[in-house]
Amino acid sequence: MKRLIKVLEKITLKLDGFLFKEISVSDNVIYFFTFHSIHKKKDEKFLSMYMDPNSSILDSDFILLINELKKLKFDFIGEDSLKNLSKISKKNICITFDDGYYNNMLLIEITEKLSIPVIIFTSSYFIEKNQLFWWDIFYSKRISDFNFLKKYKTSFELIDLSQNLFDTKMYSDLNKPLSILNLKELSLCKYISIGNHTHHHVIDNSINSNFFINDFILCQNKLKKWLGKEPTSFAFPNGETIFKKNTLLDIKNHGIENIFIVRPKPFKINFMNKNYYPRFMVNNRSSKFINHYNSILKNRFYCSFLDFKYQVKNIRWKRT
Repeated sequence: MKRLIKVLEKITLKLDGFLFKEISVSDNVIYFFTFHSIHKKKDEKFLSMYMDPNSSILDSDFILLINELKKLKFDFIGEDSLKNLSKISKKNICITFDDGYYNNMLLIEITEKLSIPVIIFTSSYFIEKNQLFWWDIFYSKRISDFNFLKKYKTSFELIDLSQNLFDTKMYSDLNKPLSILNLKELSLCKYISIGNHTHHHVIDNSINSNFFINDFILCQNKLKKWLGKEPTSFAFPNGETIFKKNTLLDIKNHGIENIFIVRPKPFKINFMNKNYYPRFMVNNRSSKFINHYNSILKNRFYCSFLDFKYQVKNIRWKRT
C-alpha cells in the first residue's frame, strides 16, 4: 500500500495531506478511467524530450494500480459488459486510453497478464499520416508564449502550425502514433477494443455540428476499413467540447453504442443517463505547459484521483 501511495502522489502531485487508505463503495457503480500514454522505466529519463511526462504513466505503476484496485474487490469490465448493464451488480472499473499512441502496444502484454479489458480511442488522421500529435510538437519546441495560439481557431489550423514547427528530432517511439498495422495487431488482442476519437481529434467549439459529425464519420469509416468492423464506442476529444443532443443522436445513428466524456464522477447503473459515460482522467494533466494552452483553448482536464477521492462514498482517510 505504501508503494500505491507513492504512485498516486506521482499521478496527482498532491493528495491534500492525506493518504489513500481504503475505498468502500456501494454496488451497481462503474468508475471509468482514462489514460493516454504509457512507458517503461528505461524510457522515463527521455520522456520529457518528446512529450509532457505528466501525460504518461509508468507501466509498472499502471500494473500496481490495477492490482490494488483488484484487492479492493473492483471488477474490470469492457465493451461487452456495457452492452448489458442489467447483468452488472458489483463495483466496476472500465479502463480507456485516448488518442492512439504507439506506446499503447504495451497494453497487449499488460492486459493479457492482468486479464483486464481496455478500450483504446484513436484519431485516424495521425495514424494514417504517421504524424505526431500537435500538442506534443508544441511541447517538444518548448513554446513558452501561448498567446499566439489565440488566433488559431480550429484543430486543423493547429495541425498545420505544428507541421511548420516539426523536425525529425522530435520523432520517437515515445510520442509517435500507432500505425495501421499496429492498430490491427491491437484489435486482435481479446482484451482490447478500438474506439472512435474523430479523424482530426476535433476539439473546436467554433465549428458547426455537421462538420464535427463528418469528421467523426470519416474516422468511423477509416477504422472499419482497416479493422474489418465498425467501432461501437466513441470518446469526445478532450472530454466534452461539442455536446448537443442532436450530436449524440447522429453519433448513435452510425453504429455507436457507447459514448464517453470526461467528467469526474461515478456512473450509477440504475440511476444515470445512459446516453454517455463520465470518465476520470487518471494521468496528471496539471503541468504548467498543459494548463497554459488549455486555458487559452478553453479545454478541460482533470487530475482524476484527486477528484476520485472526493467522489467515492464511505472513504476512510489517514492524515500524514
